[in-house]
Amino acid sequence: MLHLLSLPTRIGKTTWLTEGWADRPGVAGCLTPDRDGKRVAVLLSTGQELPLEVENGEVQVGRFRFLRSTLEAMSAECEQAAQRPEVRTLLIDEIGPLELNTSDGLRFDAALRAARERPVDVVLVIRESLREAAVARWGLAGATVNAPQWFRPVAPPVGVVLAGGESRRMGRDKAWIDRGEGPAFAAAARLLAEAIQGCWGTAEVVVSGRPGMTYGGWEAWADAPEWAGHGPAGGVLTAAMRRPGQTLLVVGTDYPGLQRAAIDRLLAVYRISGRSACFASEAGGPEPLVALYTGEALEAFGREVRAGQDSLRRFIASAAAESHAVVLPFDASLGIVSVDVP
Repeated sequence: MLHLLSLPTRIGKTTWLTEGWADRPGVAGCLTPDRDGKRVAVLLSTGQELPLEVENGEVQVGRFRFLRSTLEAMSAECEQAAQRPEVRTLLIDEIGPLELNTSDGLRFDAALRAARERPVDVVLVIRESLREAAVARWGLAGATVNAPQWFRPVAPPVGVVLAGGESRRMGRDKAWIDRGEGPAFAAAARLLAEAIQGCWGTAEVVVSGRPGMTYGGWEAWADAPEWAGHGPAGGVLTAAMRRPGQTLLVVGTDYPGLQRAAIDRLLAVYRISGRSACFASEAGGPEPLVALYTGEALEAFGREVRAGQDSLRRFIASAAAESHAVVLPFDASLGIVSVDVP
């Protein structure tokens, strides 16, 4: 069977692949982890590690240069593994512009044939931005995409819809604006529930709302007294207090065009890296209200708020600068644009 791991970032991928797959029985193929800032190739059948990205490499794509001999060794590993009956999982990391645009990259036609002809799982790792082109190029439309069994076993996050704002600029409660899919809070809650359930088969989603208000059939939490008056940070930290140590997947109610793909990307980053994640905004800084915060990050943020700093944007920007969080690039197609005026 053919599977695609469509990843939005390389960050965290090296550790996840190496720790998750290198020593499993019945696994063959190749990995391309980083060593001192340069990619190497690991042949899983033997454990042999070969230099791949080098300054004098004969094969060039963009600013990267690769050794032709290593690409040939990776291709041979894939071809031989595809023919061995004891191989049950064939992992190919990764398919990129070199394979899509030239004839000099990793060859894996034998692996694709094996996936269609015998009981072997062939897992192709590919950057998300290249997935559509790869599907068209190699006829991968029937492949599963980001199936749960290929990710590290992390607990599902709690979905939190931030619906307790005062909506001063909007002039009415943003959480209750109906843009065709019911109230904004309900549309956001459904989006989170569908994405989380798609990965883990279960989902807990709550609405961080105003005191005394009900939000349809969704469980609602008003800000705890110690966090009241801190804006969105209060809702996030109240949820963290109610679910200590758990990861939170947070969405505000003022993103009417928000797409499921945006949530899926945040979850993919979390599942491969274990880090907090958000997107860059249209203006360039981080967008903290379509974001995922780990339990460890939330503990750190709570300490900052107690010290007088309650900006989520500043917090996640600082975390990203220290490599504790991932900021994905702005993508206009994902609808990560806040609408807080009439």
